[in-house]
Amino acid sequence: MVNALPSGLAVPPRAAANLKRSLVLAIPVGALALAALALLGHPLAGFFVVLGLAFGVLNTRLMQRSVVRYGERRSKGSFVRGMLGRLFLLTAACLVAVYFVKPDGVGLLAGIAIFQALVLFGAAVPVFKELRR
Repeated sequence: MVNALPSGLAVPPRAAANLKRSLVLAIPVGALALAALALLGHPLAGFFVVLGLAFGVLNTRLMQRSVVRYGERRSKGSFVRGMLGRLFLLTAACLVAVYFVKPDGVGLLAGIAIFQALVLFGAAVPVFKELRR
């Protein structure tokens, strides 16, 4: 089990597949954003978009593991602290980037938002395929 925790519990295969699908989509999107923004004279914005995509992947992976741990321990406090901690760190990183790296820092927000759209798209495609059957 690739996604197994030390306890032996694992992220469900569908959730792991959705993250993998989103990652596969995020790689060319990040490369395209980096190239396009570099051509427009904002290579740092492209870097921040790629970093935002990476933050999205990391956050989703940590969230999946947190949900599995919650299912094992049933500790709402630990689950909520982890979720709020990730939200705080992502928000702080975005605010720092936007404030100190003007105007290119906004790319971090764009990268995270793009990744969330990719996750939704990646989750919706299998559902639509199933509905067509």
